[in-house]
Amino acid sequence: MENLDKGVKYDKMVQEKSCDELGLFDKYEDTFIKTRDKIIEYDIKNIIDFGCGTGNLCGLLSEKINVIGIDTNSEMIQQGKRKYPKMKFIESSILDVSNIKEKADIVVSSYVLHGLIEEEKQKALSNMLLLSDKKRGILIDFMFENIKTKQAYKETFLKNNRSDLWEFIESKHFFIVENLRKYIEKLNLKITFEHVVNFTWIAEIYK
Repeated sequence: MENLDKGVKYDKMVQEKSCDELGLFDKYEDTFIKTRDKIIEYDIKNIIDFGCGTGNLCGLLSEKINVIGIDTNSEMIQQGKRKYPKMKFIESSILDVSNIKEKADIVVSSYVLHGLIEEEKQKALSNMLLLSDKKRGILIDFMFENIKTKQAYKETFLKNNRSDLWEFIESKHFFIVENLRKYIEKLNLKITFEHVVNFTWIAEIYK
């Protein structure tokens, strides 16, 4: 596995769920199927996948819908191109979309933004919506419902002598649902949440 590029390693990791003690990728494919079904229901013609990785979320849709994937990692993009030749990829940062001329009906992002600090998260979310003509987005990511819930998880991990797992969570800046709701409402948009499993949530943003 050491000789594989990052894109191939990533796909292998999410498929095998290796070293995933937190269950971060439980129901990974089920979550993507659910999200693709939502996109199809909306009769979307153009999609931008923000931080697309190897195209796991929207690649299958590229057979019938115009799909553009944005990612900074060239190896992830190369793997995506091998898997989904009809999907268009742009190597760019989600924190700077000034060079991206394309717009879409909907912008989606999965398992990406939790790696950013709060200011960067807000910038990335603003950029997502900037690239959506209809100001519609779907966000799949790791979240806590509120600060109280986060504290309860912390106490449980520490009580079970798993400070290592808690330190990992803290390093990844999981969303707080309440805070995300407040930020989106400040933009005069609406947001709904669905808890999928463990730390995984689906948030839909719309006018």
